[in-house]
Amino acid sequence: MSKNRKSGLINVGLGPTSHNWKGGVSSINVITRVNKRLYTEWKYPILVRDGFKCTQCSKSTDLHVHHDKETMSEIIKKHMVDGIDVVDFEFKRIIMEKVIDYHVNNKVSGITVCNECHEKYHPSLNFK
Repeated sequence: MSKNRKSGLINVGLGPTSHNWKGGVSSINVITRVNKRLYTEWKYPILVRDGFKCTQCSKSTDLHVHHDKETMSEIIKKHMVDGIDVVDFEFKRIIMEKVIDYHVNNKVSGITVCNECHEKYHPSLNFK
């Protein structure tokens, strides 16, 4: 399989040709999700509100805050400028700050879920 992919016999669909393409938001998504400010100003208050328990099964370990109305990639796309290639880290940082501001200022809806329950929303991701 690897040999066929490398030779071009199998098209893996990278970048815009991939079925998972979301407009090039991946790296901004990563730096935003690991930002301490997003945790302290958006995720932590949701965890407190939900009593540090999964809203689906009441488990209190391996918790995540799940966007239950808008996805992170939808929020990031709102703050990107069409037609600009997001390669420059400083530009990515500016977008990240705007995305975090949006979460905090608009009280983006989220729910606390454990690994198992979060996997129901995103079966293709590995939360274990």
